[in-house]
Amino acid sequence: MAIPRSLAGYEHEQQIREAMEQGTLLSPSVVAEAEQARVLVVFVHGLTGFSTIGSHYPLLAFLQRELPAVLAAEHGGQAPVVEILPFRYLATFWAVSDPDVHSEALAAFLEHHAPRYDSVYLVGHSFGCLLIRAAVLRLSPATRARVRRMVFLAGTNRGFFPITAAQKAAAFGGRILQAALQPLKLDRLIPGRLAMSGLRGSNWLASLRLRWIHACRRHPPPPTVMLHGDRDRLVGPDDSSDVAFQGNSLVVRCLGVGHGHFTLSVEDGDESWVAPLLRQILHAFVQKIVPAPPPPLPPRELVAFLVHGIRDFGEWYETLGSAIERVAASCGFVPRIVPVTYGYFNTFQFLLSAQRRRSLRTFVDRYTQEVIRNPQATFVVAAHSNGTYAVARALEEVSSIQVDRIYFAGSVLPRSFRWGRLFQRGQIRDGVRNDCANADVPVGAMCYLLSWIPFFYGGDIGTGGVDGFVSRAHADDLPAGDPRLQNNQYLKGGHSAALEPRWHDQIAWFLVVGRTLARGLQLTGARRVFLYGWRVGLLAAVLGSFAALCVFGTPLVGWTIAATLAVVWLLSFV
Repeated sequence: MAIPRSLAGYEHEQQIREAMEQGTLLSPSVVAEAEQARVLVVFVHGLTGFSTIGSHYPLLAFLQRELPAVLAAEHGGQAPVVEILPFRYLATFWAVSDPDVHSEALAAFLEHHAPRYDSVYLVGHSFGCLLIRAAVLRLSPATRARVRRMVFLAGTNRGFFPITAAQKAAAFGGRILQAALQPLKLDRLIPGRLAMSGLRGSNWLASLRLRWIHACRRHPPPPTVMLHGDRDRLVGPDDSSDVAFQGNSLVVRCLGVGHGHFTLSVEDGDESWVAPLLRQILHAFVQKIVPAPPPPLPPRELVAFLVHGIRDFGEWYETLGSAIERVAASCGFVPRIVPVTYGYFNTFQFLLSAQRRRSLRTFVDRYTQEVIRNPQATFVVAAHSNGTYAVARALEEVSSIQVDRIYFAGSVLPRSFRWGRLFQRGQIRDGVRNDCANADVPVGAMCYLLSWIPFFYGGDIGTGGVDGFVSRAHADDLPAGDPRLQNNQYLKGGHSAALEPRWHDQIAWFLVVGRTLARGLQLTGARRVFLYGWRVGLLAAVLGSFAALCVFGTPLVGWTIAATLAVVWLLSFV
């Protein structure tokens, strides 16, 4: 990447480089007069790839030289003294740091410097915009009042997907290490932890966006102008919906501009975009923002999330969705069905923790988007198989998620899943219904065997979809027989028996009306066929075959054949 010819002189100014690399104050060479206003511009860069220093020198130099004249109209016609202070943090792809630590440091950074200035402007690029928003939520009222405006350059407000080869390689390696270290409770040692926090649907990002929405309803944040390029492959026009929710914000589309162009770096020799982009960046500091009235929303909207499972394209979405719409309309609700799809999910993907978490991020992202659209709606969830894992783990890890009712069919969660903690935190307002089938082989056999594998599946996968959920000896568990948790045992059939069309009206009534009025609609019982003896027999058959091969054949052949038979045996049940 090269610097535009019109800004080539800025790159070599030693003062600018030192300010960017050390996080020191970039001050003008002139001495401020007594009547001149003092303005602080705090710049927060984004992820810097495989380099420890970003390439924002030309942008900072440009702002220092041109911004005083632009801000003169805002300060009685006299150009203020503009000082630029870069906020430095390690933002490489492999950084293991916690974004909350950086946002807390940025908030302390602002609390320390802001009182010495008449006004403060916060400028961020890419991931740096997220850190600014997280820091603003931590500011004291006095410091927040000094923040005159926030200017976001290609802010990844909704998160990003890896698109370049380097990003994909870093994300893949991070997911592999996460799958290996998370069961050992070593999450804080995962390389790339900071970058993975910015992925779309990540726990940290979803929590930030939801907290932002709730904070905006209490106290409006500083006015915000968001610039994004029409050639940006990371940020789209709908990625700033949560920032736009605050009302005093403006989204500006920059033509011919990509994500990296906001650093004023030229990739292909074409500089036609440079001058228009510079004008738009300067104009963002003074552009008038007309508060937009919130869009009209239905007074009683019910949003139903439908989440599919393994080897399932959500064929039941249409019929169950129609039943929910019919029942909701009869009860005075305006229904909205939200299908959550994460592509075809096979058995091998289910065995990988990183792939299961991908489905979790998809649900979290869709939930967040719907809350932004209408935070006053009633939210309910119907999930099947791996979808139950995505929903329950999302609630467990993102405390800002709140729903009214949850319906599970063929759940792959362990029996000891701690629902009581979710009820105590107010994340589930009404109840949970868990329908179990009497011949659910994937849950009754495969998940049963996986639950015996420590570290990788123990405590993460289990037979709650067959044996039902039970309370454990924890202070935050539900008492035995608590009506908020219903285990409906058993339907006659296999893994998808509970989602047959004949049961959809009953499921819809539970989701719309709630556990109290829908208690008489529980499914009829059927005798369970998954006796523990049969499970033990299957497990003994696999282990016996493995032992025989190891004894009577070479260890290498024994291990290979036994592993192959085990995989084939597992796949025969799905």
